[in-house]
Amino acid sequence: MNFYDGLVTDLMANSAYSLSQVIQSEKSREKFEPHIGDDLIALEIYANQRKMDEFSDIFKPLLSDKNRGEGYTLTTPILEQMCTSLMKFKNDESKSARLEMTTQILDVMQANYISFTSVLLHNMMFIFTESQQWGKINALIQGMSHRNCTDPDRKTITFLKR
Repeated sequence: MNFYDGLVTDLMANSAYSLSQVIQSEKSREKFEPHIGDDLIALEIYANQRKMDEFSDIFKPLLSDKNRGEGYTLTTPILEQMCTSLMKFKNDESKSARLEMTTQILDVMQANYISFTSVLLHNMMFIFTESQQWGKINALIQGMSHRNCTDPDRKTITFLKR
């Protein structure tokens, strides 16, 4: 298992995403125990290749309640990585799917009282602003407190002021 992980990591570091996808597929055919890290790597691979359909096939089950019972809980770092991967989809065809998935992340965070990091907050604000979801932005800002958000990044504050 470590062999596959190391190989995929090296390939991704060198932007060889197609080859990373092949190796990740081979790993999934082996009898290794499924792990959330494998799904996050797959999301990163598909995001870098701008393959929204494949990305969505991995993304949606990660957020569903029934699948979370399989040995992992959603945490701030996991959701941050998922949202950061979504930021790589910049074409017009992907924007509505990206908005929908970001909204799903926000809903899960609010339902499970998961706090924001500065990166996660910035990514969400960027996606909601780009999609002109002013109501969501307003609700998100009004819901911020010292309990659910670490210090927001200066670039997020500057971005919102514009």
